[in-house]
Amino acid sequence: MKTAELLLVRFSEIGLKGKNRGRYLRQLVSNLRQTMRDWPGRGAVRATRNRILIALEEPARTAGPARQRIMARLADTPGVRSFSPARALPLDLEAIAHAAVELAREAAGGPLAPRTFAVRASRSDKRFAHRSIEIERAVGARVRQALPQLGVELGRPELELGIEIHPEAAYLFDERLDAPGGLPVGSSGGVVHLLSGGLDSPVAAWRLQLRGVSVYPLYFHSFPFTGDAARLKVLELARVLAQRQPRLVLHIAPFTAVQTALREACDPAMLVVLYRRMMLRVAERLATALGLQALASGDSVGQVASQTLANLRTIDQVSTLPVLRPLCGTDKEETIALARRLGTYEISTRPAADCCSLFVPRHPRTRTSPEQAERQERRVDVPALIAACLEGLERVVFEGGHPQHEPSPLAG
Repeated sequence: MKTAELLLVRFSEIGLKGKNRGRYLRQLVSNLRQTMRDWPGRGAVRATRNRILIALEEPARTAGPARQRIMARLADTPGVRSFSPARALPLDLEAIAHAAVELAREAAGGPLAPRTFAVRASRSDKRFAHRSIEIERAVGARVRQALPQLGVELGRPELELGIEIHPEAAYLFDERLDAPGGLPVGSSGGVVHLLSGGLDSPVAAWRLQLRGVSVYPLYFHSFPFTGDAARLKVLELARVLAQRQPRLVLHIAPFTAVQTALREACDPAMLVVLYRRMMLRVAERLATALGLQALASGDSVGQVASQTLANLRTIDQVSTLPVLRPLCGTDKEETIALARRLGTYEISTRPAADCCSLFVPRHPRTRTSPEQAERQERRVDVPALIAACLEGLERVVFEGGHPQHEPSPLAG
Protein backbone atom coordinates (compact mmCIF):
# COMPACT_ATOMS: atom_id res chain seq x y z
CA MET A 1 0.00 0.00 0.00
CA LYS A 2 1.42 3.39 -0.97
CA THR A 3 1.66 6.00 1.79
CA ALA A 4 2.95 9.57 1.78
CA GLU A 5 5.97 10.33 3.95
CA LEU A 6 5.84 13.65 5.77
CA LEU A 7 6.65 15.59 8.90
CA LEU A 8 3.55 16.37 10.94
CA VAL A 9 4.15 19.66 12.75
CA ARG A 10 2.00 20.72 15.71
CA PHE A 11 1.55 24.19 17.18
CA SER A 12 -0.31 25.28 20.30
CA GLU A 13 -0.32 29.01 21.07
CA ILE A 14 -0.97 29.93 17.45
CA GLY A 15 -4.27 28.04 17.68
CA LEU A 16 -5.51 30.57 20.26
CA LYS A 17 -5.00 33.64 18.07
CA GLY A 18 -8.53 33.88 16.69
CA LYS A 19 -8.80 36.13 13.64
CA ASN A 20 -5.00 36.60 13.60
CA ARG A 21 -4.34 32.87 13.40
CA GLY A 22 -3.77 32.94 9.63
CA ARG A 23 -1.03 35.57 9.90
CA TYR A 24 0.86 33.56 12.52
CA LEU A 25 0.48 30.37 10.51
CA ARG A 26 1.83 32.01 7.36
CA GLN A 27 4.85 33.25 9.29
CA LEU A 28 5.54 29.80 10.72
CA VAL A 29 5.18 28.17 7.29
CA SER A 30 7.64 30.71 5.86
CA ASN A 31 10.12 30.02 8.68
CA LEU A 32 9.81 26.27 8.20
CA ARG A 33 10.54 26.57 4.50
CA GLN A 34 13.78 28.28 5.45
CA THR A 35 14.50 25.56 8.02
CA MET A 36 14.00 22.85 5.41
CA ARG A 37 16.14 24.55 2.77
CA ASP A 38 18.85 21.85 2.67
CA TRP A 39 16.78 18.76 3.46
CA PRO A 40 17.49 16.20 0.68
CA GLY A 41 14.38 15.52 -1.35
CA ARG A 42 12.35 18.11 0.53
CA GLY A 43 8.77 18.74 -0.47
CA ALA A 44 6.14 21.36 0.04
CA VAL A 45 5.39 22.98 3.39
CA ARG A 46 1.70 23.75 3.82
CA ALA A 47 -0.72 24.47 6.64
CA THR A 48 -4.01 22.75 7.35
CA ARG A 49 -6.37 24.02 10.01
CA ASN A 50 -4.66 22.21 12.89
CA ARG A 51 -1.27 21.11 11.57
CA ILE A 52 1.57 22.00 9.24
CA LEU A 53 2.62 19.28 6.79
CA ILE A 54 6.09 18.98 5.30
CA ALA A 55 6.03 16.53 2.41
CA LEU A 56 9.10 14.32 1.92
CA GLU A 57 10.36 12.34 -1.02
CA GLU A 58 12.20 9.91 1.23
CA PRO A 59 11.34 8.52 4.67
CA ALA A 60 12.43 10.81 7.50
CA ARG A 61 13.55 7.80 9.53
CA THR A 62 16.11 6.69 6.89
CA ALA A 63 17.68 10.00 5.86
CA GLY A 64 20.84 9.60 7.97
CA PRO A 65 22.83 12.66 9.17
CA ALA A 66 20.58 15.06 7.26
CA ARG A 67 17.61 13.78 9.28
CA GLN A 68 19.35 14.52 12.56
CA ARG A 69 20.25 18.03 11.43
CA ILE A 70 16.71 18.85 10.34
CA MET A 71 15.16 17.21 13.41
CA ALA A 72 17.41 19.33 15.63
CA ARG A 73 16.34 22.50 13.80
CA LEU A 74 12.65 21.67 14.08
CA ALA A 75 13.09 20.86 17.76
CA ASP A 76 14.34 24.41 18.30
CA THR A 77 11.95 26.32 16.02
CA PRO A 78 9.84 28.93 17.87
CA GLY A 79 6.16 28.37 17.18
CA VAL A 80 6.46 24.57 16.88
CA ARG A 81 5.14 22.61 19.88
CA SER A 82 6.02 19.10 18.65
CA PHE A 83 6.44 17.14 15.43
CA SER A 84 6.47 13.58 14.13
CA PRO A 85 7.81 11.77 11.09
CA ALA A 86 4.49 10.38 9.85
CA ARG A 87 2.63 8.60 7.08
CA ALA A 88 -0.46 10.08 5.46
CA LEU A 89 -3.21 7.47 4.98
CA PRO A 90 -6.72 7.28 3.53
CA LEU A 91 -9.59 7.91 5.95
CA ASP A 92 -10.32 4.21 6.17
CA LEU A 93 -9.95 2.11 9.32
CA GLU A 94 -8.74 -0.95 7.42
CA ALA A 95 -6.00 1.06 5.69
CA ILE A 96 -4.96 2.61 9.01
CA ALA A 97 -4.76 -0.77 10.74
CA HIS A 98 -2.76 -2.29 7.90
CA ALA A 99 -0.23 0.57 7.97
CA ALA A 100 0.00 0.37 11.77
CA VAL A 101 0.93 -3.31 11.55
CA GLU A 102 3.63 -2.47 8.99
CA LEU A 103 5.05 0.28 11.22
CA ALA A 104 5.03 -1.97 14.28
CA ARG A 105 6.74 -4.72 12.30
CA GLU A 106 9.48 -2.30 11.23
CA ALA A 107 10.04 -1.26 14.84
CA ALA A 108 10.08 -4.88 16.05
CA GLY A 109 12.75 -5.72 13.49
CA GLY A 110 15.01 -2.83 14.47
CA PRO A 111 18.01 -2.78 16.83
CA LEU A 112 15.85 -1.61 19.77
CA ALA A 113 12.99 -4.06 19.36
CA PRO A 114 10.13 -3.06 21.68
CA ARG A 115 8.46 -5.54 23.98
CA THR A 116 5.30 -3.53 24.67
CA PHE A 117 3.08 -1.21 22.67
CA ALA A 118 0.01 1.01 22.84
CA VAL A 119 -2.15 2.83 20.32
CA ARG A 120 -3.15 6.48 20.92
CA ALA A 121 -5.74 7.96 18.61
CA SER A 122 -7.26 11.43 18.33
CA ARG A 123 -10.08 12.49 16.03
CA SER A 124 -10.36 16.18 15.14
CA ASP A 125 -12.76 15.34 12.30
CA LYS A 126 -15.90 14.01 13.99
CA ARG A 127 -17.31 12.95 10.62
CA PHE A 128 -15.01 9.93 10.72
CA ALA A 129 -17.26 7.00 11.59
CA HIS A 130 -15.16 5.55 14.41
CA ARG A 131 -14.49 7.19 17.76
CA SER A 132 -10.94 7.46 19.11
CA ILE A 133 -11.32 4.54 21.50
CA GLU A 134 -12.77 2.37 18.74
CA ILE A 135 -9.78 3.15 16.53
CA GLU A 136 -7.38 2.27 19.35
CA ARG A 137 -9.07 -1.05 20.06
CA ALA A 138 -9.35 -2.10 16.40
CA VAL A 139 -5.78 -1.15 15.49
CA GLY A 140 -4.38 -2.57 18.72
CA ALA A 141 -6.08 -5.90 18.09
CA ARG A 142 -4.63 -6.11 14.58
CA VAL A 143 -1.10 -5.33 15.81
CA ARG A 144 -1.40 -7.87 18.63
CA GLN A 145 -2.60 -10.51 16.18
CA ALA A 146 0.23 -9.87 13.71
CA LEU A 147 2.97 -9.49 16.36
CA PRO A 148 2.06 -11.66 19.36
CA GLN A 149 5.45 -11.04 20.95
CA LEU A 150 4.34 -7.47 21.71
CA GLY A 151 2.46 -7.02 24.95
CA VAL A 152 -0.06 -4.26 25.51
CA GLU A 153 1.10 -1.59 27.98
CA LEU A 154 -1.05 1.51 28.32
CA GLY A 155 1.13 3.23 30.93
CA ARG A 156 4.63 3.56 29.48
CA PRO A 157 4.85 1.42 26.35
CA GLU A 158 8.15 0.97 24.53
CA LEU A 159 6.34 1.50 21.22
CA GLU A 160 3.56 4.05 20.95
CA LEU A 161 1.61 4.17 17.70
CA GLY A 162 -0.05 7.56 17.24
CA ILE A 163 -3.01 8.11 14.94
CA GLU A 164 -4.51 11.51 14.16
CA ILE A 165 -7.71 11.78 12.15
CA HIS A 166 -8.04 15.05 10.23
CA PRO A 167 -10.46 16.07 7.43
CA GLU A 168 -7.86 15.57 4.69
CA ALA A 169 -6.17 12.34 5.86
CA ALA A 170 -5.22 10.07 8.73
CA TYR A 171 -1.66 10.37 10.04
CA LEU A 172 0.27 7.49 11.58
CA PHE A 173 3.52 7.87 13.55
CA ASP A 174 5.56 6.23 16.31
CA GLU A 175 7.62 9.22 17.45
CA ARG A 176 6.66 12.60 18.92
CA LEU A 177 9.51 15.09 19.30
CA ASP A 178 9.12 18.12 21.53
CA ALA A 179 9.82 21.70 20.43
CA PRO A 180 9.74 25.00 22.38
CA GLY A 181 6.28 26.26 21.34
CA GLY A 182 5.70 30.00 21.59
CA LEU A 183 5.25 32.16 18.50
CA PRO A 184 7.07 32.10 15.14
CA VAL A 185 9.95 34.55 14.84
CA GLY A 186 8.89 37.58 12.84
CA SER A 187 5.29 37.62 14.06
CA SER A 188 5.87 40.11 16.91
CA GLY A 189 8.05 42.79 15.35
CA GLY A 190 11.72 43.37 16.03
CA VAL A 191 14.11 44.81 18.62
CA VAL A 192 17.71 45.98 18.73
CA HIS A 193 19.26 43.70 21.33
CA LEU A 194 22.47 44.54 23.21
CA LEU A 195 24.57 41.42 22.68
CA SER A 196 27.79 40.74 24.56
CA GLY A 197 29.95 37.65 24.76
CA GLY A 198 28.56 36.70 28.19
CA LEU A 199 26.00 34.14 29.28
CA ASP A 200 22.97 36.36 29.75
CA SER A 201 22.44 38.38 26.58
CA PRO A 202 22.20 35.47 24.08
CA VAL A 203 19.75 33.68 26.38
CA ALA A 204 17.65 36.85 26.62
CA ALA A 205 17.65 37.11 22.81
CA TRP A 206 16.47 33.51 22.55
CA ARG A 207 13.64 34.18 25.01
CA LEU A 208 12.53 37.06 22.80
CA GLN A 209 12.64 34.83 19.72
CA LEU A 210 10.29 32.40 21.48
CA ARG A 211 7.78 35.27 21.71
CA GLY A 212 7.95 35.82 17.96
CA VAL A 213 10.41 38.74 18.10
CA SER A 214 13.10 39.17 15.45
CA VAL A 215 16.29 40.23 17.23
CA TYR A 216 18.83 42.60 15.69
CA PRO A 217 21.91 42.17 17.89
CA LEU A 218 24.16 45.15 18.54
CA TYR A 219 27.66 44.49 19.89
CA PHE A 220 30.04 47.19 21.16
CA HIS A 221 33.66 46.40 20.38
CA SER A 222 36.52 48.24 22.10
CA PHE A 223 39.54 47.37 20.00
CA PRO A 224 42.39 47.12 20.99
CA PHE A 225 41.22 46.83 24.62
CA THR A 226 39.05 43.89 23.56
CA GLY A 227 40.70 41.75 20.92
CA ASP A 228 39.63 39.31 18.26
CA ALA A 229 38.60 36.64 20.79
CA ALA A 230 35.71 38.78 22.05
CA ARG A 231 34.57 39.62 18.54
CA LEU A 232 34.70 35.98 17.40
CA LYS A 233 32.63 34.94 20.42
CA VAL A 234 29.90 37.37 19.46
CA LEU A 235 29.94 36.24 15.83
CA GLU A 236 29.50 32.64 16.98
CA LEU A 237 26.70 33.60 19.36
CA ALA A 238 24.97 35.46 16.54
CA ARG A 239 25.28 32.38 14.35
CA VAL A 240 23.54 30.28 17.02
CA LEU A 241 20.71 32.80 17.33
CA ALA A 242 20.42 32.91 13.53
CA GLN A 243 19.42 29.24 13.58
CA ARG A 244 16.13 30.34 15.17
CA GLN A 245 15.19 33.07 12.72
CA PRO A 246 15.39 33.12 8.93
CA ARG A 247 17.49 36.29 8.72
CA LEU A 248 19.54 37.82 11.50
CA VAL A 249 21.46 41.10 11.20
CA LEU A 250 24.30 41.75 13.65
CA HIS A 251 25.65 45.28 14.03
CA ILE A 252 29.10 45.89 15.53
CA ALA A 253 29.77 49.38 16.87
CA PRO A 254 33.24 50.78 17.68
CA PHE A 255 33.21 51.79 21.34
CA THR A 256 36.84 52.61 22.14
CA ALA A 257 36.51 56.38 21.73
CA VAL A 258 33.41 56.46 23.94
CA GLN A 259 35.05 54.50 26.74
CA THR A 260 38.26 56.47 26.56
CA ALA A 261 36.44 59.81 26.75
CA LEU A 262 34.27 58.74 29.67
CA ARG A 263 37.21 57.24 31.55
CA GLU A 264 39.26 60.41 31.24
CA ALA A 265 36.49 62.86 32.19
CA CYS A 266 34.00 61.12 34.52
CA ASP A 267 33.65 59.61 37.97
CA PRO A 268 35.11 56.05 37.82
CA ALA A 269 32.41 54.74 40.14
CA MET A 270 29.77 55.59 37.52
CA LEU A 271 31.54 54.35 34.42
CA VAL A 272 29.48 51.21 33.73
CA VAL A 273 26.21 53.13 34.07
CA LEU A 274 27.57 55.81 31.71
CA TYR A 275 28.70 53.16 29.23
CA ARG A 276 25.23 51.64 29.21
CA ARG A 277 23.54 55.01 28.70
CA MET A 278 25.72 55.60 25.63
CA MET A 279 24.91 52.11 24.33
CA LEU A 280 21.18 52.76 24.62
CA ARG A 281 21.52 56.03 22.73
CA VAL A 282 23.27 54.22 19.86
CA ALA A 283 20.78 51.35 19.99
CA GLU A 284 17.83 53.73 19.83
CA ARG A 285 19.24 55.51 16.79
CA LEU A 286 19.76 52.16 15.08
CA ALA A 287 16.27 50.92 16.01
CA THR A 288 14.71 54.10 14.62
CA ALA A 289 16.62 53.70 11.35
CA LEU A 290 15.46 50.08 11.06
CA GLY A 291 11.86 50.87 12.00
CA LEU A 292 11.92 48.71 15.14
CA GLN A 293 9.72 49.16 18.19
CA ALA A 294 11.95 48.44 21.21
CA LEU A 295 15.39 47.76 22.65
CA ALA A 296 16.41 44.74 24.72
CA SER A 297 19.22 43.52 26.94
CA GLY A 298 20.22 40.57 29.12
CA ASP A 299 19.96 42.40 32.45
CA SER A 300 18.76 40.51 35.52
CA VAL A 301 17.68 42.65 38.46
CA GLY A 302 20.35 42.87 41.16
CA GLN A 303 22.83 40.55 39.43
CA VAL A 304 25.62 43.16 39.17
CA ALA A 305 26.03 46.76 40.31
CA SER A 306 24.71 48.28 37.08
CA GLN A 307 21.54 46.19 37.29
CA THR A 308 20.02 47.53 40.49
CA LEU A 309 16.62 49.14 40.01
CA ALA A 310 18.07 52.60 40.66
CA ASN A 311 20.79 52.13 38.05
CA LEU A 312 18.42 50.60 35.50
CA ARG A 313 16.23 53.69 35.88
CA THR A 314 19.26 55.92 35.31
CA ILE A 315 20.25 53.94 32.21
CA ASP A 316 16.77 53.77 30.68
CA GLN A 317 16.21 57.51 31.07
CA VAL A 318 18.10 58.21 27.83
CA SER A 319 15.78 56.08 25.67
CA THR A 320 12.32 56.95 24.39
CA LEU A 321 11.82 53.33 23.30
CA PRO A 322 10.89 50.60 25.80
CA VAL A 323 13.81 48.43 26.98
CA LEU A 324 12.83 44.75 27.28
CA ARG A 325 14.66 42.55 29.79
CA PRO A 326 13.49 38.94 29.41
CA LEU A 327 15.80 37.73 32.21
CA CYS A 328 14.90 40.39 34.78
CA GLY A 329 13.53 37.79 37.22
CA THR A 330 15.86 34.90 36.32
CA ASP A 331 18.68 33.74 38.59
CA LYS A 332 22.09 32.72 37.31
CA GLU A 333 21.53 28.98 37.60
CA GLU A 334 18.41 29.22 35.45
CA THR A 335 20.31 31.26 32.89
CA ILE A 336 23.15 28.72 32.79
CA ALA A 337 20.66 25.90 32.23
CA LEU A 338 19.02 27.85 29.41
CA ALA A 339 22.42 28.62 27.85
CA ARG A 340 23.24 24.92 27.79
CA ARG A 341 19.90 24.18 26.13
CA LEU A 342 20.41 26.97 23.59
CA GLY A 343 23.96 25.84 22.79
CA THR A 344 25.72 29.06 23.81
CA TYR A 345 27.21 28.02 27.16
CA GLU A 346 30.54 26.76 25.80
CA ILE A 347 30.94 29.83 23.61
CA SER A 348 30.05 32.34 26.33
CA THR A 349 32.39 30.82 28.92
CA ARG A 350 35.50 31.15 26.79
CA PRO A 351 37.87 33.71 28.33
CA ALA A 352 37.66 37.08 26.55
CA ALA A 353 37.20 40.56 28.00
CA ASP A 354 34.20 42.61 26.87
CA CYS A 355 33.84 46.37 26.88
CA CYS A 356 31.80 46.55 30.10
CA SER A 357 34.55 44.79 32.05
CA LEU A 358 37.09 47.47 31.15
CA PHE A 359 38.09 50.33 33.46
CA VAL A 360 35.62 49.24 36.14
CA PRO A 361 36.34 50.33 39.74
CA ARG A 362 36.39 47.87 42.59
CA HIS A 363 33.36 49.52 44.20
CA PRO A 364 30.97 50.87 41.53
CA ARG A 365 27.92 52.81 42.62
CA THR A 366 24.75 50.78 43.03
CA ARG A 367 22.39 53.75 43.43
CA THR A 368 22.67 56.50 40.86
CA SER A 369 20.18 59.01 39.51
CA PRO A 370 19.59 60.43 36.02
CA GLU A 371 20.61 63.85 37.33
CA GLN A 372 24.00 62.52 38.52
CA ALA A 373 24.60 60.85 35.17
CA GLU A 374 23.67 64.00 33.26
CA ARG A 375 26.15 66.05 35.28
CA GLN A 376 28.92 63.58 34.42
CA GLU A 377 28.00 63.54 30.73
CA ARG A 378 28.34 67.33 30.46
CA ARG A 379 32.09 66.73 30.65
CA VAL A 380 32.15 65.00 27.25
CA ASP A 381 30.67 65.69 23.81
CA VAL A 382 27.89 63.09 23.84
CA PRO A 383 26.50 63.83 20.33
CA ALA A 384 29.96 63.59 18.75
CA LEU A 385 30.70 60.29 20.50
CA ILE A 386 27.36 58.82 19.40
CA ALA A 387 27.95 60.01 15.84
CA ALA A 388 31.38 58.31 15.79
CA CYS A 389 29.80 55.04 16.94
CA LEU A 390 27.15 55.18 14.25
CA GLU A 391 29.65 56.19 11.57
CA GLY A 392 31.75 53.09 12.24
CA LEU A 393 28.91 50.57 12.40
CA GLU A 394 29.67 47.22 10.80
CA ARG A 395 26.77 45.06 9.60
CA VAL A 396 26.90 41.25 9.35
CA VAL A 397 23.91 39.42 7.88
CA PHE A 398 23.29 35.75 8.70
CA GLU A 399 20.99 34.17 6.14
CA GLY A 400 21.06 30.56 5.00
CA GLY A 401 23.98 29.87 7.35
CA HIS A 402 26.45 32.16 5.53
CA PRO A 403 27.36 35.53 7.14
CA GLN A 404 27.70 38.43 4.72
CA HIS A 405 29.10 41.90 5.43
CA GLU A 406 26.89 44.73 4.21
CA PRO A 407 26.91 48.55 4.58
CA SER A 408 25.12 49.84 7.68
CA PRO A 409 22.11 52.15 7.19
CA LEU A 410 23.76 54.68 9.53
CA ALA A 411 27.34 54.48 8.31
CA GLY A 412 28.70 56.99 5.86
